[in-house]
Amino acid sequence: MESQDYVLDTLSRFILPFYEGLSDGHDSGHLVRVARLVEYLCAKEGADPFCAALIAWLHELEDDKMGAPGLIRDPEGLLRHLGLLEKISPETLENVCDSVAKISFRGSGKSVPASLEGMIVQDADRLDALGFVGIARLFAYSGAHGNIMYDAEQGIVEVKDFNDYRGTKRDAMNHFHEKIFRLKDLMNTKTARRIAERRHKVCEAFVDGFLKEARGEDFEDLNDSLASL
Repeated sequence: MESQDYVLDTLSRFILPFYEGLSDGHDSGHLVRVARLVEYLCAKEGADPFCAALIAWLHELEDDKMGAPGLIRDPEGLLRHLGLLEKISPETLENVCDSVAKISFRGSGKSVPASLEGMIVQDADRLDALGFVGIARLFAYSGAHGNIMYDAEQGIVEVKDFNDYRGTKRDAMNHFHEKIFRLKDLMNTKTARRIAERRHKVCEAFVDGFLKEARGEDFEDLNDSLASL
């Protein structure tokens, strides 16, 4: 246990500074929240907390949209660089590398890690895109990547594939339809699905209230949808 604590402490202390100050919602706070959620989900679902924690701290490395300049992007290479490989079993390392490669949504959400630990980290990562924090992260990411907040003339833009997901300019509100509203049904574990239900309702209420204000339909209606939260 002491060796596992050392590995996680060394890894988190090294990796967090690379994400500090990022303004697109994929900052150090995101990593900390995911790690906290993973610990909770592991306790509820009976997964290996050490393996899952490793995946949590490393889960952004192979995400194509991430910044963190100068960071080694290969999980095994980073662990070797930190002198931690010898403290991790080959089975755990294989689990970590396979899971990190499959965490990201990547326009479809169809990629799922093979292990329970990987599925839990994927759930935690997606849960952080839902709810109040998730809404804030959505607009932070959109603004950082040059997308406007809302275009009343645009309507909902359908995303056909990964290249379309990354390459087509859309307003921030479109992201609720192309990804956020789909996450609830993509959760892997029972515990995550329960949390996602509540956070999904927060997002629905926000979109309903936002559109009413944007269209000038809230002058008399005080947006009763928020009362249900």
